[in-house]
Amino acid sequence: MWGQCLVVEGAAGPWREHWDSVLKSVADQECWSSHRYNEGNFNCYTFVLNFLQNLRYGNLSKAAVSRTNFCENFIVPRTTAAGKYISLYRKLNDLGCYIQRQNFHTIVPANVEMELTILACEPTVKFNSDEATDEFCFDHDSDVDKGHLKKRAVSNMQIAFGLTPLSAQALINNYPALKSVSLESIQCNINYFRDKGLSLDTLKKNPWLLTYKIGTIRSKLEILSTWNLGDVNVIYPLLRMKLNELKENSKIEETDNDNISTGKRIKYTSDKLKCDLTEACKVFGEHEFLYSMPFKKYSCIMEKLLEAKISPHHILKDVWVFQYGIKKIEVRLQVLKEVGVNPIKPWMLRSSPKIFETTLQRVLSRKEVLGESSVVEYLTQQLECDVETVEFLASKHPILLKKHVTKLNEVFDFLYAEGFTPQQVIQVPRIMFHSVETIKSRLTELREAGYNPSSLMTLCKSKREFAKIVEIAMKRKLRNIPYT
Repeated sequence: MWGQCLVVEGAAGPWREHWDSVLKSVADQECWSSHRYNEGNFNCYTFVLNFLQNLRYGNLSKAAVSRTNFCENFIVPRTTAAGKYISLYRKLNDLGCYIQRQNFHTIVPANVEMELTILACEPTVKFNSDEATDEFCFDHDSDVDKGHLKKRAVSNMQIAFGLTPLSAQALINNYPALKSVSLESIQCNINYFRDKGLSLDTLKKNPWLLTYKIGTIRSKLEILSTWNLGDVNVIYPLLRMKLNELKENSKIEETDNDNISTGKRIKYTSDKLKCDLTEACKVFGEHEFLYSMPFKKYSCIMEKLLEAKISPHHILKDVWVFQYGIKKIEVRLQVLKEVGVNPIKPWMLRSSPKIFETTLQRVLSRKEVLGESSVVEYLTQQLECDVETVEFLASKHPILLKKHVTKLNEVFDFLYAEGFTPQQVIQVPRIMFHSVETIKSRLTELREAGYNPSSLMTLCKSKREFAKIVEIAMKRKLRNIPYT
């Protein structure tokens, strides 16, 4: 089974020499059957990922291939079943193994398959850090004083973009990689992008573009030109992708062409979510898993989200929902629909069970309080005022219409039971943002000090101011001086 899942290319030394022995050891199930290792909830796949890593970097002798040494020396920390396979998948990719995803899933037990939807979202191939760092400019020695590097980088940004010292420093703080790039490389990149039609303003807003080598940028743009998405002003967000990822994604694009009427996954997203191509490119540039996941799954989830009337804007802002299983999304959408949640947001579909249950409970409590009324209508009833007054309060305190209705209801019930009026609440709207516990505690403390407040403003004071009021009230009480 492992022979079907892994293909080792470019292997040499102990890696190639021991590969057949490794496969043989893994295939020999007796190696993993002892009570000692079963008790620890380990399995051959979690052992082998550590073994392969050590073997790749020459940390093992031939003797270590033996089953005994293999088991005794490379036990990994206990983790969940799904976690083992995810860890294995990622580490094998990091070692330079080409993973046949379809075959890899055949070794995943059925009882953890639902938890492994993330595997479908991992890139087909991961490339090592050396290949990734080769894409960037490192013109300055890392041993140079960091303070000097930062000052030089700030100066470079001032010269390149005509920024003030403060603006240039803020830019370097946000993009520290620019400290490793010389002024010559920065100006070279700016000239290259300007020749391609990218505006200086776009470069100023996306200075990360200046951290790449010219050769890398040229190669990436050559690949992207075959995608027919538009000029550099449209596709520049995709330059965030590693060069090798772009090559792999080009192959995916060719496969997608047979499945997508619009021809490209990015164009499909732009059409479905009614956004421009640049915005869609930005999402794909920042979330590579959108390319590595099967288009069938991606399009299925997309259709379900749109059918549930989830805002395209919210989908674009939270594409992590595409990493989750279709079945889980279907079940949650059905529950949210039955409860009457509106609007539905992507985070509700991917939240933990505890948060999901809390959300449902809040919605049910809200419906119990409001009935068929809106929040504005509810407030007009509670405050005994017109809609204009509520809208005025909301303009001054925008959070008012977002506060949980059940908490507002508790505040109103308590205040009115204590003798306060709706008019007093309108005069001091800040009282609505305090918890019942805080209001009750402060009111009790004041009354024990002999002071019964006539205004709610006293209950809204800062801790220090409130403490002074209580202190004065206590002194008056001890002297039998009435508090007026």
